[in-house]
Amino acid sequence: MHILGYFNVVYDNGPKNMPSPPVIASLKQAVQVRQHNNLKELQVFCQEEWVVLPREKIKILIHKRLQAGIDAKGGNTMY
Repeated sequence: MHILGYFNVVYDNGPKNMPSPPVIASLKQAVQVRQHNNLKELQVFCQEEWVVLPREKIKILIHKRLQAGIDAKGGNTMY
């Protein structure tokens, strides 16, 4: 299963509750280094890597996304 498929299952309340694409990309890089053999291993790897993602990096990525929305005055953004 692809990592985004896993997050679609975990965050089934809608796309607004999913981590931003750059955060997913960071997590994906960390998880891809580890070779999973089944869905359970993928879930465990995602959870383990999520805990150790640098929080400052996540804050920066989310801030950029929020700032783009503010700058667009609620209009379309590249996100």
